[in-house]
Amino acid sequence: MENIEIEFKNLLTEQEYTRIYDYYKLSNCPDILNVNHYYDTKNYELKNNNCAFRIRISNLLREMTLKIKRDKGNLEINVPVSSEKIPEIISLENLPLEIQEKLKLFKIKDELKLINKIETIRKELKLEKGLLVLDKTTYINNIEDYELEFEVFDYLEGKKEFLSILNNLSLERKKAIPKIARAEHYKKNIQ
Repeated sequence: MENIEIEFKNLLTEQEYTRIYDYYKLSNCPDILNVNHYYDTKNYELKNNNCAFRIRISNLLREMTLKIKRDKGNLEINVPVSSEKIPEIISLENLPLEIQEKLKLFKIKDELKLINKIETIRKELKLEKGLLVLDKTTYINNIEDYELEFEVFDYLEGKKEFLSILNNLSLERKKAIPKIARAEHYKKNIQ
């Protein structure tokens, strides 16, 4: 299934995470455990084309996702996965046709290799103007970070509401690069 994802993100300190958690009473929301397995070619062709590919196993779903960065949001292709087995290498011909077709547009021909695994405990709360998402993510060597996401359908209204949330909770604006980029950064800094 293809859709446009519009989300705003902000990195948080542990104290800011706790402030949001308490303010929105997120203890009343179920934990969503996402285990994301990220893939790229040996030459990082996906990254170089502003794309990311993952297989997500969670207590809610199992799916593979190809994300393609756009000016205001990401194009996402999500396909359910039936197996819980996570391959180390994926041949392109073994991917669903809709993902193969998008990768061909970027002239990607090499197999995809597992490059990172990330675990996130997520809380979600539907608000009037979007979905508030609070993530606590664990990376290699148990490095943790915290992030606020706000998923919306309308970019301008969503941005206005997101900035209002930050302002109401006295949160400093801290740009959040994608989790896979943070994972690669953490990996490089411990080697």
